[in-house]
Amino acid sequence: MATWKLTIRPDHKVGLDPFSLCRMKSLVGVGWAYIFENKTIASKQDSYNALVEAESKIPAAIKTLLDEVQAGDFIWLHKGGEFFLCKIKDNECVLGPQIADNFQEYDLGHGRNADWVKVSPLLVPGRVQRSTIAQRMIQRISSSDAQQRYFGYIHTELSKDPEFLPRVDEEEVAQELETISPDQFVDLLGPDDCEGLVAAFLQAKGWTLILSTAYKSKPMFEFTMVRPGPPPEYAHVQVKSGSVPLSPLDFKKFTSGGECVFLFSTAPNPYPGEALDRVYTLNPKDVLGWAGKNAWALLPGVKLQLSLCYRIGSHAAH
Repeated sequence: MATWKLTIRPDHKVGLDPFSLCRMKSLVGVGWAYIFENKTIASKQDSYNALVEAESKIPAAIKTLLDEVQAGDFIWLHKGGEFFLCKIKDNECVLGPQIADNFQEYDLGHGRNADWVKVSPLLVPGRVQRSTIAQRMIQRISSSDAQQRYFGYIHTELSKDPEFLPRVDEEEVAQELETISPDQFVDLLGPDDCEGLVAAFLQAKGWTLILSTAYKSKPMFEFTMVRPGPPPEYAHVQVKSGSVPLSPLDFKKFTSGGECVFLFSTAPNPYPGEALDRVYTLNPKDVLGWAGKNAWALLPGVKLQLSLCYRIGSHAAH
């Protein structure tokens, strides 16, 4: 079983919505519908032959969707701020006319049968949020067995009740935080979760968030904080979740006038290059360890996912 991200973006006619058609038809699809014009294509191999004839190759997105994605796999989709989780029903290919009578107008030429559910952002792990904005049309999301169980659990529950959104159990959150690994914890944290966690961590160290700086008018930083003087000390904070590193040297110019910089990255090599005075790099393990003892600082979505992970893990253990 595997997990994927897919972007449905064929070259459709204006006014038509391939995404909505796929959802209505309970399938996921990609384009290249033009090859069906004036050709009899009754199988995947027919399609592949036509693609090689027309383009000298089989597009990677088609081969991935039709050959690599298997029955039971999960596919995440994101559109307009909404998240959807699909479970592939079978290993059958859905081609051209099988998708819709006017499939060419939607440019949906190749698809797979799938059960769709809409997922509240509160239930979407940070790893998935980051993966769904990747440029490639379809790509695999590396997922552990525990994450696969989580995806299966929420898909099953949302299939039964589209409004499924359980309450957080604070005791379950505390129990899960005692056993979860730092890498598993990071996978739950989206960009907003990381920013909120770093802000809470620094405020616990005596810094105060200046709310007006938390807006995106200054894209170099997430926000600015202040600590009492005299004189008051100001700190600019940059936060990156996922695999984006932050080099201290890039922030040297922001340390003039007595100001300083805090950097937080969850990348494997988070802070490449030499250390610089007044550019402070936060150890993710320190921040995550602090969060484990201060669950109040976690946003509701992270706590809800921790609570569900505990329930699923407990059931699996028995």
